[in-house]
Amino acid sequence: MPILLVALAACTVQVGEGAKPSALVSLVGENGLLVDPAAAVHRPSLDVTLSRLAAARILGVSEGPSPDPTMVKQLLKQASPEERPELRLKWGYVSGEPSQTSQAIKEASSLCPLGKAAAPSGGIIDCTDLLKSMWAFLNVSQSTSMIPFESTFPEKYKPACPPSLKDLVSQYVAVLCGKKNVSGDEVAKAVAALAEKDRFLSDSRSLWTASAVVTRIGADPSPLRKMTVRAVSSGHVKGIFFDEIPAQGTLLTTWALLHLARSDMRGLDAERLTQTVLAQDPGSAPDRRMLVRANLALLHHKGGPAPTRGLTLSDPDGPYNPFIALAARDSGDLAAVSLGFSKSVARATRDRFASYVVTQRIVSGASVPLTSADVSLLRSLLKEDGAVGRPSLLAATALAAGGQATDIKAWPVGCSGAPWLVTAPGNVDTCDLRSSLLMRLHQEFVAPQRTP
Repeated sequence: MPILLVALAACTVQVGEGAKPSALVSLVGENGLLVDPAAAVHRPSLDVTLSRLAAARILGVSEGPSPDPTMVKQLLKQASPEERPELRLKWGYVSGEPSQTSQAIKEASSLCPLGKAAAPSGGIIDCTDLLKSMWAFLNVSQSTSMIPFESTFPEKYKPACPPSLKDLVSQYVAVLCGKKNVSGDEVAKAVAALAEKDRFLSDSRSLWTASAVVTRIGADPSPLRKMTVRAVSSGHVKGIFFDEIPAQGTLLTTWALLHLARSDMRGLDAERLTQTVLAQDPGSAPDRRMLVRANLALLHHKGGPAPTRGLTLSDPDGPYNPFIALAARDSGDLAAVSLGFSKSVARATRDRFASYVVTQRIVSGASVPLTSADVSLLRSLLKEDGAVGRPSLLAATALAAGGQATDIKAWPVGCSGAPWLVTAPGNVDTCDLRSSLLMRLHQEFVAPQRTP
């Protein structure tokens, strides 16, 4: 399976009979911290798909889906100008359509005239790596299109032979440079080393590299065939596999999810998460030290770094200013937080001012005085956004922080199975962590004050 999230094993974390595990269980990243649910959403990847299917073709593996041509066309259109030629080249090989290969060469020629740097859309692109990669693919796939490619790009792209053959990358380069002494035993060892780590399903380009080397030198393809069959049998949509970007958690996202979940931690290995948080090096950064403390507080762990001092929020455009202050409240370090810019500086933009008001409310613990001009500024943001997006939620939360009555449209809740996560408007598949935090703050600000 592609690298998604490290879900903690149910055999080691007992959940009460009939109890539903917390959504946090599925949001543990590869590094042990909790990840933003939006980062855990894996999307169709043409690069992964073509690398896997190219490996299957060169190894003679017949299993695997047939990508939907319309979807391939859409993904090619979405690719950046410097990515598109190589992707189309692979598509031509996988689909067996020479016209796609010819089109890839034309696109590369337009992007990189005479193999030199080009500037599409005003950007500067060094084409050397692109053309080297295309030449290498044509070489190992023994494509007849090598002739028109070399005619279009007369510069030689054959690499220098590597001094050693210790891994698949150097062996691949050796195959390209024409080195004759690449032994099957060396390749078998390199393949076995990667197979032991199961890296082929998390790095499809390595799968292609290994397949190209094994095929070119005539080594035993059996181990790679098995891995390739497994790779092309994984989940896909219309023949397109999903990306393989490993989800990595951060101290900030871990705090945010724990703050929202509160007691909803059923099935989560809290002790393991606690040890992961303790292992993070906060260094001398006061915000990181505070985030470690905030996470440990929510995990009910006593100990950790000393209290934070002098945590100044100096960037008026900092998108996380309110949440840093909120985390400091959880950690017990709120007294150390201050705003390093004035109200007049914050009023330069509506978003900046809304963030300032929310942050000020958290830091002071009291309603923020707002002038009629302040209210008008915030309501203009609320009105312009149509009261459905994150800017409007930020504006509504800022108005509530100033004691102003605001109504916001209900956001769908229950994203990723969590009743405390909201879904981004217009995108039912994407959880919005920042909006979930703002929604919680809005509810806090508009709640009736308790009588002492």
